[in-house]
Amino acid sequence: MGEQKGAILIIVVCLVIFGLCVGFATGVIQPLLNQIGTGMSNMVNNVFKAIPTAGK
Repeated sequence: MGEQKGAILIIVVCLVIFGLCVGFATGVIQPLLNQIGTGMSNMVNNVFKAIPTAGK
């Protein structure tokens, strides 16, 4: 039973890695990363704008 679980785990990991490769190759993931980066940058800027002593 342990060998079967190990084989299934390896298959799932390979499928996830293959899916990531296809996502990067087709250009699906890059816009998502850009959107996440822009959102994080805006969030950090808003946090520091709310601090009265920031930027002095």
